[in-house]
Amino acid sequence: MIRLALIGADWNSREFAAVARRIRGANFRAVCDPNREQAASAATAIGAELTASGLTELLDSLRDEFDAVVAPWDAVGIEDFAAAARAGKHILLEVAGTADSVATDELAATAGDSGARLVIGRPHRFLPSMQTLRNSIVAGQLGRPGLVRVHRWRHAEDASSTPAAVLAPDIDLVCWLLDAIPDVVFAARSGNAESSGNLLVHLGFPGGGMAMLDLSDDLPEGDNYFSLSVIGSSGSAIADDHHNQQLIFGGGHPAAARTDHAPLHRLGMLQDFVDSIVDQRDTSNSVESLRNCERIVVAIQNSRESGQAIDPGGVSS
Repeated sequence: MIRLALIGADWNSREFAAVARRIRGANFRAVCDPNREQAASAATAIGAELTASGLTELLDSLRDEFDAVVAPWDAVGIEDFAAAARAGKHILLEVAGTADSVATDELAATAGDSGARLVIGRPHRFLPSMQTLRNSIVAGQLGRPGLVRVHRWRHAEDASSTPAAVLAPDIDLVCWLLDAIPDVVFAARSGNAESSGNLLVHLGFPGGGMAMLDLSDDLPEGDNYFSLSVIGSSGSAIADDHHNQQLIFGGGHPAAARTDHAPLHRLGMLQDFVDSIVDQRDTSNSVESLRNCERIVVAIQNSRESGQAIDPGGVSS
């Protein structure tokens, strides 16, 4: 049984609590958080027995009580994760967008030296819709994939994130679905003084495949919208938020409420992590995918500024 330690009591603890008892071959043993009250509450929710104020304390006093760490990338400093890796603790770092690939490479090397595994968790890959798309592609049901189309429309919720960084999870999805890295990137931004406009991105892949992504942050406050479609040589498939809308009649015009996939994607991510430990699977590709995604994001930014197509292979992340 793999014993897990959750770092950050306020980090999606409700979702982890909802799936904790459904993980095969693992359970949560400890929760770390500077706020002891939060740690105790989260521990109760996920069925853990131990709490600590931080990863350092956990390693010092409870080293033999857990086997692996589950955390968001920025939960603690990279040196704390490195200490866990040197202690032989497996690490699942959840990253939705991009992260410091140099620090990740160093952490992966530290983990490798001690026989531990570092896995970059990509929760968006484990959404049921994305898993279905991926399985259809792998099974050959769509033939050879030729085009991936992504729409990401939202309200401007975080001005600190660059448009290219917002698209990072979608870029990761595209590369994962096509099992390839683009060799050409072109990006353009439309807009005026009253509107931040759209970011339009073209990714060209070796062999002629391509992806088209567009980001708009012009929506009013409320729900965002996402869709992803794959067109292959013998079929197509689509994941669309429209498919998850349920009509509600309450007088006047009907409203539509979206059905949420959470927390199934976290169950899938955790189970994949546990299985990688049990099966002693090589997980270096998850670290490599983070590095590639970072290069593509930089290439998008460079293309926007220069108005030229960019080869991401020649970009320094």
